[in-house]
Amino acid sequence: MILDADNLRIAKGGATILDGVAFHLAEGEVVGLIGPNGAGKTTLLRCLIGLDRPDVGSVRLRGRGLDQWPRQALAREISYLAQSVPCHWPMAVERVVALGRLPHLPPWQSGSGDDIAAVHRAMEATDITHLRGRQVNSLSGGEQARVQMARALAVGGRLLFADEPVAGLDPGHQIQVMDLLHRHANGPRSVIVVLHDLTLAARYCHRLVLMAKGRVVADGPPSQVLTPGHLAAVYGIRARIERAEDGLLVVPAGLSQTSPLAASTPA
Repeated sequence: MILDADNLRIAKGGATILDGVAFHLAEGEVVGLIGPNGAGKTTLLRCLIGLDRPDVGSVRLRGRGLDQWPRQALAREISYLAQSVPCHWPMAVERVVALGRLPHLPPWQSGSGDDIAAVHRAMEATDITHLRGRQVNSLSGGEQARVQMARALAVGGRLLFADEPVAGLDPGHQIQVMDLLHRHANGPRSVIVVLHDLTLAARYCHRLVLMAKGRVVADGPPSQVLTPGHLAAVYGIRARIERAEDGLLVVPAGLSQTSPLAASTPA
């Protein structure tokens, strides 16, 4: 395993955010974290990369605890794409993408030819080369999201963590981003991605981790996790699961009778 965690527990303000979560990640895997809002997905993601420290439990990267890694070495290993936050500073797109190379640079030195090439590859992969000279704060929300994806790809780390990377993107660019993440996970590289679109999760992820109330409800291949029973229990919905050539289709059909949302739905 390239990454594993045991018995992660985090409480904030008297509320339990993660409750005994175990997790593992193999090389070449794309793992999707799914679940309703407030399930603990983002907290788990941040815990796995060391941004949030668990009250109980541990996280190991290639057998070493995260606290045993020098911060710069850890930054070379891990690319992190946070939930989309608009950029308000007037900085050229190419320079924003180049921030991904900072962990590779000696202090006060500019990038080498390899760094420049990595930036250009990342911009080409995310279809933003034509935006390279634009000020990032002049772009649309979807364009800014692709710039941040390019920055994460430019790091070149073995692990890429993406928190809702397709939020706010049109369908074509959603597919482009998920294609990128799927291709990125090859050889020694792996991807963990938080998603709300269950059909995209089924199509692109090798494994899904379904969370609710800070716990893991199901962990396995999409066909074992995306079942009508799990979706009713966790999301409170009735859904059809259909098989297509390129994966499963999740078709919501309404609220389940036991859903807490059903009482507030107009007749």
